[in-house]
Amino acid sequence: MFENKKGKKKKMRKKKTYSYHTSTQHRQTLFGIAKRTSSTKAFVAFLAFLFLPLLTQFLQSGQ
Repeated sequence: MFENKKGKKKKMRKKKTYSYHTSTQHRQTLFGIAKRTSSTKAFVAFLAFLFLPLLTQFLQSGQ
């Protein structure tokens, strides 16, 4: 493996691109969808607006 320079270089390059790809994909799934499309952001805000009174009522009933 060490004497094979071409294979070693290829493996390192593959690992580097793979880690970059996974990190980019992870970031995209978390924030990219909400940032890119305003419809998703509005949908999340709408859900939060719907569940906010339910959450407050549940907390008040618990106490």
